[in-house]
Amino acid sequence: MGAKRPCLLARKPFFTGLRGEALYRYEIKSGQLEKYFEKEFGRLRTAIFDQRGNLFLLTNNTDGRGKPQEGDDKIIMIKAQRQSFGN
Repeated sequence: MGAKRPCLLARKPFFTGLRGEALYRYEIKSGQLEKYFEKEFGRLRTAIFDQRGNLFLLTNNTDGRGKPQEGDDKIIMIKAQRQSFGN
C-alpha cells in the first residue's frame, strides 16, 4: 500500500495509500476496511482533518511514479458534511 499517514476523526483511524490511490478508514471493532475516493485524485500522500471536520488531501503524482498530469500535485479540500465518513 505505500506510505500510510494516520489521522483520526470520531475515533476512527483514517490513512492514505499511495499505491492504492485511496483514503482508507479502519473500523477497529469490526476489523473492516473502507475505501473513499479510490482512483479519484491519484496517489494520496496525506490526509488531515481540521477542527471543523474538513478533510485536506495531499496528492503525490509527480514523484516519478504514477501517471503525472497537468496540475499535479494538489491540496484538495473536502468540506465536512453531517454524517460524512461514518460520523
